[in-house]
Amino acid sequence: MKRPAEKAESKAKRARADPYKSYCEKVREGLELSKVSPAVVKMLSSMTDSALLTSKDNRHKYQASVVHMVTDIIQGIGEDYEKSIADKKSQIANCDTMRAERDADVKGAKDDLEAKKAATQEKKLALAADAQAFKAAKEGVSKAQAAVRAADKDLVDKQKAKDRSWNIHEKL
Repeated sequence: MKRPAEKAESKAKRARADPYKSYCEKVREGLELSKVSPAVVKMLSSMTDSALLTSKDNRHKYQASVVHMVTDIIQGIGEDYEKSIADKKSQIANCDTMRAERDADVKGAKDDLEAKKAATQEKKLALAADAQAFKAAKEGVSKAQAAVRAADKDLVDKQKAKDRSWNIHEKL
C-alpha cells in the first residue's frame, strides 16, 4: 500500500525538482503564436529543452544559436503585441472623433432622407394633380368624340335626306 503513495510523492518531487520544464513549455507555446512557418516552430520546439536547460557557459554553439533564434522570435511576438496595443490605444483615442464624424454622417443622412421625403410628397401631389387633369382631359375627349359621332350621324342622315331629295327631284 505504501508504494502508490511513494509514486505520487515522487511525481511531486520531480515536478518540484525541474521548474524550468514548465518554462520551456511556455516558450514552446509562445513559438506557436509566432508568424514563423510551422516547420521552423516544430524544429525549434524540439530543440528548446536541450538548449534552454543547458547553462549558458556549457552550451554548444548550435544550442546558443537556437536560444538566439527563439529569443528573436519571442521578441518579435512581443513587438507585434506592442504594436497591436499601440494601434488599439490609437483607435480608442480617435474613438470620440470617429463617433462625431459618424454622428454628423447620420445627421446628414437623416436630413437627406427628410428632404427626399418632402420631394416625394411634392411629386405625389403633382402626380395627383396631373392624374385629375388627365381624367378631365379624357372625359373632354370622350365628350368630343361623342359629339363628333353625333355630328357624323346627323351629317349622314342629312346626306341621305339630300340624296333622297335629289332622287325625287330628278324623277320629276
